Amino acid sequence: MEQPDTATRRDEKPAQQSSGAAPPGGAKDAIGPGATLFSRGVAALRAKRAVEAVELLKKAISVRRARPLYHFKLGQALQAAGRLDEAAEAFASSIRLNPDLWPAHVALGAIHQRRGDRVEAAVHLKRGRRLALAGSIERAALAPRRLGVWGLVLARYGHLGRKTMVSQAQCRLGRIHQGRGKLDAAKAAYRRALNTDPDCIEALNALGKLLGGERAYSAAADHLEKARALEPDNPETLAILAPVLAWLGRHDEAVSMAETCLVLRPDWLRSHCAMGQVLHLKGNSAGAVPHFEKALAMDSRLVEGYLALGTTLQSLGKLDEAVAQFRKCLSIEPGNGEALLALSRIPELGADDPEPAQLERALARTRLSTPERIALSFAAGNIYDRSDAVDKSFEHYRLANDLTDTEFDPEDCAAQVTALIEIFDAGFFKKTEGYGVPSELPVFIVGMPRSGTTLIEQILASHPDVFGAGELTQIRIGTERLPALLGKEEVYPDCLAKVDKDTVRSLAAEYLGTLRGFSPDASRITDKMPMNFMRLGFIALLFPRARVIHGMRDPLDVCVSNYITRFVTGVPYAFDLTNLGLYYRQYERLMDHWRRVLPIPMLEVRYEDLIADQAGVSRRLIDTCGLAWDDRCLAFHKTERVVLTASYQQVRQPIYSDSIGRWRRYEKHLGPLRRALARGALES
Repeated sequence: MEQPDTATRRDEKPAQQSSGAAPPGGAKDAIGPGATLFSRGVAALRAKRAVEAVELLKKAISVRRARPLYHFKLGQALQAAGRLDEAAEAFASSIRLNPDLWPAHVALGAIHQRRGDRVEAAVHLKRGRRLALAGSIERAALAPRRLGVWGLVLARYGHLGRKTMVSQAQCRLGRIHQGRGKLDAAKAAYRRALNTDPDCIEALNALGKLLGGERAYSAAADHLEKARALEPDNPETLAILAPVLAWLGRHDEAVSMAETCLVLRPDWLRSHCAMGQVLHLKGNSAGAVPHFEKALAMDSRLVEGYLALGTTLQSLGKLDEAVAQFRKCLSIEPGNGEALLALSRIPELGADDPEPAQLERALARTRLSTPERIALSFAAGNIYDRSDAVDKSFEHYRLANDLTDTEFDPEDCAAQVTALIEIFDAGFFKKTEGYGVPSELPVFIVGMPRSGTTLIEQILASHPDVFGAGELTQIRIGTERLPALLGKEEVYPDCLAKVDKDTVRSLAAEYLGTLRGFSPDASRITDKMPMNFMRLGFIALLFPRARVIHGMRDPLDVCVSNYITRFVTGVPYAFDLTNLGLYYRQYERLMDHWRRVLPIPMLEVRYEDLIADQAGVSRRLIDTCGLAWDDRCLAFHKTERVVLTASYQQVRQPIYSDSIGRWRRYEKHLGPLRRALARGALES
């Protein structure tokens, strides 16, 4: 899943990346609406304007929930406003996000003490003191003796000494923190190294790798591309950067870098891992397998190698082989979150599923990074769901989502939709008639994630004249490039006011060239990027004879399915029930607009109708594509092709109806979602 169109106000520029030091309780990688609101809230709190601080901090949390420090400061503001019950909840939230945030334990303990609850007060006050003491001990452990010569440099010079030596000392400190699982502290150390020496390759690479591991791919690429500019042929940089670019959809650049890395270091396992990851993300999973196998032949205990190979085999439908790789990973690292999560997604395992007790033990480990905790929590949610322990399941899903750090502002999202509606009106399409390329090759499958789009593509791709290309990022990239191509400062879609025929045809030709790279002979090639529903106006401009298929599903089912699915990137609204409901209504509002003005045909397919009448709906799909019927489309689950989305398992089975009405299992937990859906409907 790609990074979707950011909901940026038309009069604002996109957020800029920051490499400043991280605040306690959570790293800050970008300046955005959440960070701005937080800063204003803290300033109001310092000025003793508690009520104003509360409102600003609540708004900051609604935009960016996974920041322990945001919740802690909200607790302080609520406490200053005399709202102790709410303050206690805020401090508890900060502790859920960061169990080691000792000031939150102390603050919560003090509130319990005031209430007369001595038992709870003692628990939190003791925990707070113990954590504070442990922090002091750790700082002592990282003193000059522990850091060796670099520690002496830090002790003597601090940030004022020779920049190379000080930055190396901070890098050493970062490596120690990484080894202890303190990733936020490690990132802070690498940032301090860069503050001292902005050209420190080691710090740029290390910070880029950590950010990539947390799925902050744009921020990771910023650091890694700077490192590459400094040393173009550094294999370490290339091996980290290539997969990051592949995640961002920049596949050709990623392949080129991975190839260069292999030329520079042909016998290095990281070169082969990088090439394997890039090929897998590009859709060539079969080509990726030998590279992962070579890496594992060089190091039989390479945990990430087994994980990558298992995931790749899974996308190829080789389930038994994939499970074997995940098991090997667990034999080396018994509590590995990614391996346990992968196994928890495979219902066919039955009695061989990871046990809830195994997951709970893994979650109880003290040195868990946030990504590990997220993976384990989603895995526990899946396993408890399968054993019908629904409340326990939802508790784990909620923790996983609360820990996921994304930034989403519903107001900015609504502004983006309004901009699209204002630009792409009937007059626009009349004015630009004849601009595009009249090719019938592309078929665009759009809709909310988890709405049945992968199943639709699998049915179409089972036809001998159709190639399923998966989720392509080229349309998004085209909208991002458009302002520069037009020589305009306005961002998309405002820049379309001066769009010209030559630019449109050039972009359309580039996209068709990309499609033909997948299949030179297919009559139709599908692009199953769900988020392209935001770009249907742009698609109609480029391809006036393209087909659009809109996958639809019950709003509660689709929103709950988003919430309980661990997405890698691209769905910042999916980790909060209120944001999910508000986003869904904006999606619905925009689709209503496209129904009225879009000048290209759009077939709308309800997931529930496809399940109830597979043959009838499948025939309509093929007919919409202008193709003759083929019975292979009814046996879609036998079609061998790479599937990279979260539905890879479902499309390898015959049609089943278990997912219809699944939201009812969690009905009592869905109050925020239902209220947001109702509120969004009224606003729309």
